[in-house]
Amino acid sequence: MAEKSFLRLFGEYYGMVLDIVVPPLLGAVLGYFLDAHYGTGPWAMVSGVGVGFIAGVMSTIRLAKKLDREGRGIGENKED
Repeated sequence: MAEKSFLRLFGEYYGMVLDIVVPPLLGAVLGYFLDAHYGTGPWAMVSGVGVGFIAGVMSTIRLAKKLDREGRGIGENKED
């Protein structure tokens, strides 16, 4: 198997970071506007952050499994 370039690996792992950070932020923003529109206090924002966090973790786990199946390309024995 060909070794992946550093930039490709960096992009894949940086994508994992974004998968954790972005969904809760989007949930918070959406929840904030729903709270402001419906006057529900912080509940829509809290729910949005929670749902976003769960979605981010699930996406990160899915990407980690995909990367594990493909092989990381780092530290592999090149003699095989």
